[in-house]
Amino acid sequence: MTLWHPEAVDEPVATHEDVTTIMALIVDIRDEARQIQWILEDDDGEEEEAEEDPLDG
Repeated sequence: MTLWHPEAVDEPVATHEDVTTIMALIVDIRDEARQIQWILEDDDGEEEEAEEDPLDG
């Protein structure tokens, strides 16, 4: 039983443009995560503990 036939695919699954777009989005997410981490860190470089929210119950 053949699951794939070479003539069944007319174009690649992902184009060069698709890969480039995905890589750019990953870099954007990485940069935003670094900014969020920087905001959440204390002056000594350690993350702050989250305060309990009185509305959480």
